[in-house]
Amino acid sequence: MGGRTSSSARRVAGASLAVALGLAACASHRDGERHASGEAAPTGDDTVAVRARTTRELGVLVAAPSSSPATLPRTADGRVRITAGDTFELAFALRGASSVEPREHDGVSVYRRALDGADLVHAPLSDGVEDLVFFDRPPKREELVYDLDVARVAGLRLFHGSLELLDAGGAPRVRVETPWLVDAKARRVTVEVRVEGCAVDTDPRTPWDRPVTPPGARTCQVRLTWGGVTYPVVVDPAWRLGTSGSPRHGHAAITFADGRVLSMGGTLARPGLGNGPIDSGEIYDPITRTWSSAVTLPSARVDFAMALVPSGKALLVGGGGSSRPELVTSAGVVSRSDASLAASAGLRATTLANGKVLVTGGGSGAAALSAQLFDEATDMLVPAGVAPAGSMKAGRSSHTATRLASGKVLLAGGNGTTSAEIYDPATNTFTLTASPMVHARQGHTAALLGDGTVLLAGGGNATSEIYDPAQDKFTASDAASADRTGAEAVVLLSGDVMVAGGDAAGPVATVEIFDARTRTFSAQPSLLFARSRLASARLAQGEVLIFGGLGSNTFSVAATEIWSPGAPGTACSVGDDCRSGACEERVCCSAACVGPCQTCIVGTGACAPVTGKDDPNSCTGADTCDASGACKKKNGQKCAAAAECASAQCVDGTCCDRACDGQCEACDVAGYVGTCAPVAGPPRNGRPLCAAPGTTCGGVCNGLDGVACAYPSAITSCGASCAGDKLTASTCDGRGACVIDAPRGCAGNFVCRDATACKTACAADTDCAEGYRCEGDKCLPIALCEERFVTKGTQRVDCFPYTCEQSGACRVTCASVSDCVAPTVCSLDGQCVDPPPAPETGCAASPARPSGVDAGGLIAALGLLGVCITRRRRAGRTS
Repeated sequence: MGGRTSSSARRVAGASLAVALGLAACASHRDGERHASGEAAPTGDDTVAVRARTTRELGVLVAAPSSSPATLPRTADGRVRITAGDTFELAFALRGASSVEPREHDGVSVYRRALDGADLVHAPLSDGVEDLVFFDRPPKREELVYDLDVARVAGLRLFHGSLELLDAGGAPRVRVETPWLVDAKARRVTVEVRVEGCAVDTDPRTPWDRPVTPPGARTCQVRLTWGGVTYPVVVDPAWRLGTSGSPRHGHAAITFADGRVLSMGGTLARPGLGNGPIDSGEIYDPITRTWSSAVTLPSARVDFAMALVPSGKALLVGGGGSSRPELVTSAGVVSRSDASLAASAGLRATTLANGKVLVTGGGSGAAALSAQLFDEATDMLVPAGVAPAGSMKAGRSSHTATRLASGKVLLAGGNGTTSAEIYDPATNTFTLTASPMVHARQGHTAALLGDGTVLLAGGGNATSEIYDPAQDKFTASDAASADRTGAEAVVLLSGDVMVAGGDAAGPVATVEIFDARTRTFSAQPSLLFARSRLASARLAQGEVLIFGGLGSNTFSVAATEIWSPGAPGTACSVGDDCRSGACEERVCCSAACVGPCQTCIVGTGACAPVTGKDDPNSCTGADTCDASGACKKKNGQKCAAAAECASAQCVDGTCCDRACDGQCEACDVAGYVGTCAPVAGPPRNGRPLCAAPGTTCGGVCNGLDGVACAYPSAITSCGASCAGDKLTASTCDGRGACVIDAPRGCAGNFVCRDATACKTACAADTDCAEGYRCEGDKCLPIALCEERFVTKGTQRVDCFPYTCEQSGACRVTCASVSDCVAPTVCSLDGQCVDPPPAPETGCAASPARPSGVDAGGLIAALGLLGVCITRRRRAGRTS
């Protein structure tokens, strides 16, 4: 899979892959030994997992795609079908495969022992299918044969091992890049490809714009052969749509006059296989949006430069592979120049107005100072710069070379320097700019703006600057979002500049647009794949072709992306920047997106409602967008109905943040208007009043609890009345009412001071309650009571059979036995009497007596029962 690599790169280190293959070989080789010894053989699940993991490493499959143009078979001998549009379909099957069903693992289908003991693996791709065969041991024939159904294929083209299946217009709809295998020694070996049974086009020219060679049959065979390898091996043909290019990074690209794009050289990276320089190229046709293999170089080139010459050919120089330039046509025909140039990497080639090509810097030391001019007419390279000024003023590699509107060339940065210089073709001289760059840069981007100035960005810092040729100086500009190196900058038809991809502590997918009018950067929808050291080309329609690059998992990216400026979701300044003509909030919208609370979504361009926030274009200030996308009043604004408010709450004549229906809250509290807050004092704005307002027990809002009024507690006095020596108090019930308590004697045995209070001191006996005398300022009992005896001075009175009261008086009636002196008891009529004799059976109930008992007997019986109860109670007290 991928472009052809040079012979020097076909043997590369591949530790992780070799381990995976070695495990498979060990498992296969030892199966017999384990079965013979009784040791458990490895499970099929283990082998399936190893196969799937190796497939993902080789094919750089991060995750199973959401969709694929390939339909996989139910058994290994079935056909894989790949469709491209409504009229093109390719079906192929591996000859000799058995009818074994697949085992799925991590989105990969593994057909165990499907072919002569080998495992067949299919991994769906977003643009095709990865097709691998694992051989643990040498097969009977070192080959794979695929039977192709080409009934809906217009033609086949085979170029240097790359097979292309064409439609009627000659566009490659499915491509099989030159297949290869990896053996146990981690060697990457190209597999020979032959087509049998049908006609095949082998013309090195690209297939567009010339007749298609029909297959001449409904079926044909593709035979892959190899030899001289060490087993185990894995053979890896990949079948991809023609819309995908070959995986590569550090390559170069150029657009021909006919709009086709040449992608050349670079490096192929695969996990576990290291990096290998590529000696091949391919051409992209913007009309059919397909790639075709077209160019094979005598040697590989990496980090080289290309420029157009007057004949319309692309000049290839530098890149470490060859010292001789090469020329390539848009049809893919390559010729070699007789000129000679140091094979430096990191040099730059710039086509001058006179048709010559200025080649500058690259490499290190003297090479980085070199500058030469290539003249296609003479096929010669001559030094640029004349004595005594000599060549460039500073050594440069990975710098930028920008042809200015004047025809002069700005050479800036490289090798981490701030220096810059101007090459003047008219005088053939180099001159340092009046001021250096604001920041040192290397691997940065440069773009000529419509006003003649040059934008330089990235290359070791997250800044940008502008070079003004009129003033011959650099000034700082708006900072970019990331410190990018190895990014691409493309001037769009609008005059703005797109900066995409690059490396910022790892490959990134971010895209930014520099607005040439406002001199600011804005973020754009990201690329589908992160990639650095990528290539790009602006197509005639204004779209930008993004291809190749080093991915985030240190692999070369194959996927091609087309970035469309002016497409829905991209940045804009005015309607003319957008295909739809609708630029809303600096975003191209798919259609006019007008009216309040409407916005255009970045990335999709869909017109969507703004909800729960301001729409700065149409609904802001006193208004905001509500939850449904309608422009309504903000909280705190005056209202008459809830429908006027974004919160749907109109309370106290104000748009409020909530219903605010508590008794002691409001939405018009000073300092909190629009926010429901507790109030102090009486409830506001028609809310229910607190109970008993203005009274001692009445409620009030306390400014803390907004739910309900606060009331005095139940210990709060709300009034009293006093008569004689009895005080009747009243207390709050905690709900707003004043409750009258039962009368109680004045404390201290005083009498009432007035109608509402008791006295608290005495001056005479009349200040004391009945039975008390005034002694000092206290009311003391007139007589001293000790159970049955009352002492009055020297007189001692026995109250038997009653006890005395604390006031010093003898009781004359009883209410309970405690009012009587033992052994008397309290009778039913309130008299202390002797108890009747106790029956011999104690207090047990006597036998039933005849009816007709007189009242006296009943009374005696009840008296006896009272005695029994009393005795038991006393016994209980002393027990």
